Amino acid sequence: MKGMGGPGAGGGMGDIVRRAQEAQKNLAKVQEDLKGRVVDASSGGGAVTVYVNGQQELVKITIRPEGVDPSDVGMLEDLVTAAVKQAMEKSKKLMQDEMGKVMGGLKVPGLW
Repeated sequence: MKGMGGPGAGGGMGDIVRRAQEAQKNLAKVQEDLKGRVVDASSGGGAVTVYVNGQQELVKITIRPEGVDPSDVGMLEDLVTAAVKQAMEKSKKLMQDEMGKVMGGLKVPGLW
């Protein structure tokens, strides 16, 4: 019976399930790979540098002592905030790019 997903129907439901399972495996592999990939962003001319992995986990913050003015803690807070925001944006883009490769450009709501 053509058109019912049997032979001659382009693989039918079994092919869709196989491709979905393959995509799921690939996504899991990419997610694990993203955990080991780190992006960074800095502010204040490099006074503060923030490192975030591809799963949007904050890994490390470095602050150059010469970039810190003890009488202006507010400025340091602003520099850290700016660097964290930039690093998170880079991490999010990295994740979207890598997931997009696996999904072939298909956006799945709630996935990222």
